[in-house]
Amino acid sequence: MTEISLLTAEVHARFREAFGPPNGKIKRDDHWSLERGLALPNLTVLIDGTGRQPDVWVFDPHSSNDGVMRTTIASTEDIAQVIATIQTRMNAAGQKGANA
Repeated sequence: MTEISLLTAEVHARFREAFGPPNGKIKRDDHWSLERGLALPNLTVLIDGTGRQPDVWVFDPHSSNDGVMRTTIASTEDIAQVIATIQTRMNAAGQKGANA
């Protein structure tokens, strides 16, 4: 296994630990539709494993200035930060929904 494919495998494993099994899988891509409760639209996460390094796409309908985020994972150190960013977005949307 090459270093890049090891990185991709690690990204998929860590995201499964953080968010559970993906809601969908197409070839090397995993897709999550993360529920935030309170009838809020889901946050959508896609790991694109087709490139040299995995890209993580986040589609957040609650963000007023950054509804689409794309991040390339260049090393294992990047994984925890991207997961934390997604969790922060989920928490922020949940707080908005609770205050609505």
